[in-house]
Amino acid sequence: MSECEKCDLNEMLEQKKLRIAYYQLIFIALATFAGVYQFVYKEITIPKSAPVNITLDLELKKISSNINRNMMSGDNEEENDFVQTTVTAENPSTRTIHLLPSTISFMGIVTSESDRTKSEIMEAIASSMNEGYSRNIIHKYSEVDTVRYISGGSLFFDRVLKPGEKVSRTVIVPVKKTYDLLETHVFMASANDTSKLSVNWSATEDNLLAYEIHYKCYDEIKPLTDLKNANQVRSDLELQVVKNTSEIYLN
Repeated sequence: MSECEKCDLNEMLEQKKLRIAYYQLIFIALATFAGVYQFVYKEITIPKSAPVNITLDLELKKISSNINRNMMSGDNEEENDFVQTTVTAENPSTRTIHLLPSTISFMGIVTSESDRTKSEIMEAIASSMNEGYSRNIIHKYSEVDTVRYISGGSLFFDRVLKPGEKVSRTVIVPVKKTYDLLETHVFMASANDTSKLSVNWSATEDNLLAYEIHYKCYDEIKPLTDLKNANQVRSDLELQVVKNTSEIYLN
């Protein structure tokens, strides 16, 4: 083999090595890009696009009846029921949830005996159903006489729930024997950013509690009338409200 042929052969081998190295470099670059894309997509894009969700569980249990000495007057002793209320909130989503102050309230309900006829009870049930969102339940053998708030306040002090995190609180509530039912209401609101949000509670003319969520825009406080209005104020706000209600029979 002549020197020229050897040079050509060496040159071909070198070019082949360069092509192999070039292809290897492209393969490594593509593999790196795919790995980075997969990481960003799975760890950042998907979690950010996942919906925020809170599960709120409420459990009521009558635990005992004891004499409340602080409520004694002379020779009269007033006996109380005690109800154990356990509230559990969980974040089952893949995103961290920012919480607004949560609340819990208790309503004592007094009922009286009723013996309505078949036609009367059917008419009353139909009328209640036609009221729409009243939450009014009609019973044949009893009817509600009095509904009154007896206790309430802040529930959790947590400001954040991480993915998969669960918080729980148990509250013991004394209830006078004069009440037949205890109704418990739990409220929890969350958003993508709660730094400019606040919840304002007030008593209505009907002696009920009502809330309003406010959004601070510079020095102006804007009331958010509903969730649709809230997300129009800020499209990335993702404001959500979770409420739960439960009753327990005392007598």
